[in-house]
Amino acid sequence: MRKEDTALRDRLNAALKAVKASGEYDTITKRYFDFDIYGD
Repeated sequence: MRKEDTALRDRLNAALKAVKASGEYDTITKRYFDFDIYGD
């Protein structure tokens, strides 16, 4: 994405935040990884 395309960046960030808040992100990562990909 272009650095100056702040509208697109904001929309993508909002979408990622929604996926994480819904728990869907955890479901996806647990399906494909048996460890914490962020090392927490």
